[in-house]
Amino acid sequence: MPTDSPVRSLIGQILSTFENANPATASMLRQAVAAGSINPELELDCVAGAPRTPYISGNPPTITLHITHLEMLWAFIYGMFVLYEHEMREAMLHQRLPVSDPAYSEAVRLRAGNLLVWSKSLRNDYTQWPTDAPSPMVYLPEEKQLSEKVNNLFLSTAALMLHHEYCHATQRHMAPNRTSEEILEQEKEADDFAHHQFLDAASTELDKRKLGWSVLILPLSCLYLVSGPLGLFQSRHPHIHHRIGAALSRLNFMEDGNQDYFNGLCIAAVTTYMVEHGLLDRDFRNDPDLKKQFERASDALTYFYDHLDMLRVA
Repeated sequence: MPTDSPVRSLIGQILSTFENANPATASMLRQAVAAGSINPELELDCVAGAPRTPYISGNPPTITLHITHLEMLWAFIYGMFVLYEHEMREAMLHQRLPVSDPAYSEAVRLRAGNLLVWSKSLRNDYTQWPTDAPSPMVYLPEEKQLSEKVNNLFLSTAALMLHHEYCHATQRHMAPNRTSEEILEQEKEADDFAHHQFLDAASTELDKRKLGWSVLILPLSCLYLVSGPLGLFQSRHPHIHHRIGAALSRLNFMEDGNQDYFNGLCIAAVTTYMVEHGLLDRDFRNDPDLKKQFERASDALTYFYDHLDMLRVA
C-alpha cells in the first residue's frame, strides 16, 4: 500500500515550496485562509489505485493530493530527466561540442528507464514502488545528486499543482451548472494563475530555465493519465497536447538554446507516446525526408501536434 510511499518524506517541503513561490505568496495565502476561501490543511489520499490529479472539495474548500499521483510524478520526472539529458549529451558529443557533465552510467540509465516504465504503468494498475529503483529516499551513491535535483523539480511541480487548485478554490470555480465553455475557461485561468505565481518572479532566462522542467512535466505526464490517444482530447480541460504547447509558450524563452532544449523535451515525450500507441513508426528519427521538413525543433513539435490533431478528425 502507498501509505509507506517514499514521496511522503517530501510532503512538508511541497507545502513550503507552495507557500514561498514568490514574495507575495505567503500573505496571499494568509488572507485567503482568514476569509474562509480555503482550508489551510491539505488532505493526502493514500488509497491505492490509478493516479488521481489534485482536486478541491468541501467548505471551506480543501485541496486533496493523491499519493499514487505524487509517486507517478516523481518517477516520471526522474526517468524523463535521465533519459533526455543522456540523449542531449550524446548529441553534443556527436557534434564535438563540449559537455560539462559526465555521462550517466549504464546502470543509472537502466534504473531510470525501468522507473519510467513503472510510472506509466500506474494508469492501468497500482503496484508498489520497485525495490530496485531509485526513490527520494533510496538511491545508489552515483544517483545522490541526481535524486536531489529531481526532488527539487518535483517540489516545484507539486507546488504548481497546488496553486492551480488554490485558484479554483478562491475564484469559486466549483459552482454547479457550469457550462463546458465556462469549465474550460476556468481551467485555463487556473493554469495561468499557477504559472504566473512562479514565472512572474523569474526575471532572467536562467530563472525560467530552472522552472522549465517543472512547468512542462505536468502536462507531459498527463499523456499517461488518459486511456488511449483519444483521451488526449478533453472536454473539461484543454486538450493535453495543446496544454503542453501553452505551458511552453508561457515560458517564452528568448535564447535559441533554451527554445531548442525544451521544445526537444516536449518532442521526446510526445513522440515516445506516439510510438507506444502505434501513431508513429519506431524508426521515425531515421527518416531523412522527415528531417528535411524542420529548420528548428519548434517546427518539428508543431508537426507532431498537427499529427495528433488529425486523430480527432479521423
